[in-house]
Amino acid sequence: MAQVLISAHRCGGKADPAYDNSPAGVRWAASIGADYVEFDVRRAGDGTLVCSHDPVAHAAEAPSRLADVLAAVAESGLGAHVDLKGPDVDAWAVDAARQCAEVLDETPVVYTTGHARAASALSRWTEEHDSPALVGLTVGSSTRHLRLGDTVRTRIRELYPTRQWHDSGAGVLVAHHVLARLRLLRWARRRGVRVLVWTADAPRVVAAALKDPRVWMLTTNHPEAALAMRRRISS
Repeated sequence: MAQVLISAHRCGGKADPAYDNSPAGVRWAASIGADYVEFDVRRAGDGTLVCSHDPVAHAAEAPSRLADVLAAVAESGLGAHVDLKGPDVDAWAVDAARQCAEVLDETPVVYTTGHARAASALSRWTEEHDSPALVGLTVGSSTRHLRLGDTVRTRIRELYPTRQWHDSGAGVLVAHHVLARLRLLRWARRRGVRVLVWTADAPRVVAAALKDPRVWMLTTNHPEAALAMRRRISS
């Protein structure tokens, strides 16, 4: 059975704020033996692509440029888990992919986004350019600002994602760990779809994911602990 790949969420920002979506975090993720490093890409007001989990206007410090993070990933040899965020992501997702392709070996690259149109644009681009990179559609968005009825409808749509999935053209389902356990791992197995589970931190949840042959990759804030657990499971 193939080992579940482990991706360091936000370049290890939970371990040290200085690592959050930064070249320093990429180097740390490589030093602990992570398989992939996850970083968030957004477009700043001046059009520059930067790495920031939260909207750029809310960032306490100036975020790292995507170009600088990509240079660190290329040097590290890590796989790149490129999470594209923002309401306008469909307008620049392909530009981000082009920038990644100029620097990285795309074989271990997965582009993820919760926007079906952006995923569709990326899927077309990778196909047209014969890119080995994977495209993932993310399900499990925050519903904090939605009314109860809208929250229920959103969760039902995410648990039954067939239409959105086909519209996106994606090859990887990127599922919140709760939704994955509830239904999406079964949904994906029936269709032969790879599943990237995010963001699992509780030891029992991590252990369950690492033992599950339906999981392709696990994103976690505690990659060191997940790597140690994977070694114990495989020994």
